Amino acid sequence: PPWKSGDVSKIDREAIELPPIIHDNPLTRDAYARYLAEVVDLDREVGQALQLLDETGRTQDTLVFFSSEQGWALGYAKWSNWNLGVHTGLIARWPGHIAPGTETDALVQMADVVPTLVEAAGGDSESLDLDGSSFLKVLTGKANTHRQYVYGVHNNVPEGEPYPIRSLRDGEFHYLLNLKSDAAYHEKHVMAENSRLIWWPSLQEAAEKGDVRAISLMKKYRDRPREELYRVDKDPYEMQNLADDPEYASVKKRLRAELKRWMTGQDDPGAAMDTPEVYAANKQMGPAPKKPVKKAPRKKKGEG
Repeated sequence: PPWKSGDVSKIDREAIELPPIIHDNPLTRDAYARYLAEVVDLDREVGQALQLLDETGRTQDTLVFFSSEQGWALGYAKWSNWNLGVHTGLIARWPGHIAPGTETDALVQMADVVPTLVEAAGGDSESLDLDGSSFLKVLTGKANTHRQYVYGVHNNVPEGEPYPIRSLRDGEFHYLLNLKSDAAYHEKHVMAENSRLIWWPSLQEAAEKGDVRAISLMKKYRDRPREELYRVDKDPYEMQNLADDPEYASVKKRLRAELKRWMTGQDDPGAAMDTPEVYAANKQMGPAPKKPVKKAPRKKKGEG
């Protein structure tokens, strides 16, 4: 934000169909229109980059990935582990290898992109010490699945008060564990008095006037339960929390157990990671030291 790129005059604010997670009022409609206009302008810039490949004759032998850092800053996405925050776009183009117009529901994480590029370039990604794994077979149509689960971590410091979140997604369900659900969620960019993220103050104003929908959306954002469970294949905006529904008790139990297993494997203590002291200590440490590269001994003159 404030999304000043793009021609917003070409966007009909009244014709926009707002997602159900966004409160409908003039200010959010205006913000959403400016967001869409900037997306259109970004599309133009991507087109320029692809044209450069055409002009230099590198289109056929270049694998291009396009993705986003995280979800939008219009609420319930950026600074969160909800589906809108962790389910980002990922588009790939590689003429002669990836069939145009194909889609896949395979689960991948950003850690998988580097090993995929290594394998596409002819390298052996499995021999490297990488966190991810190549999904090249998915791209080339030789596989339909990749990961069984994808994992999410959010530590709120220094963006606001401590509010650690861990999450887990499979193809159907999304499970979230709010490790400080006894506290109200606070994010300083969203809730600042002079925030450019106009969706929050406009939502707050509507709630103060008794708007039932606005009150419900504010509660969802600020007052979160210990556990959340959503059927993301049918409820992508995660409007209905199924965590207390007996019908899904076994699903919740399975996903909770897998998330805790993964946290243990990551040496993740959970809430203890999300404090100002830990953040300051990690910042003081700086990046991890690089591992020394072992070089092959130089051959002496005359050796084969």
